[in-house]
Amino acid sequence: MSQQIERFLTPPQVARVLGVSSEHVTKFIASGELRAVNTSLKDRPRWKISREDFDAFVTRRSNQTSASDSSRRSRRKVDSRPVKQFV
Repeated sequence: MSQQIERFLTPPQVARVLGVSSEHVTKFIASGELRAVNTSLKDRPRWKISREDFDAFVTRRSNQTSASDSSRRSRRKVDSRPVKQFV
């Protein structure tokens, strides 16, 4: 039974892990970026986020570079030699 409880996170728990507010997590849910299940039977939602969905969300938002990113054009180097002035 305890494994089932640990499988799901609440928005405040996700917020603590990410270092953001609970409202920010709720916005991620509302936009569809973070999958969650509404367990409430009443008007006010009670969101639960599975660990798998949370891990997928973090992976999608990570800044890891892929092989295609390394093939991007590098910035042009600036010539640091002094400029000749003609009079």
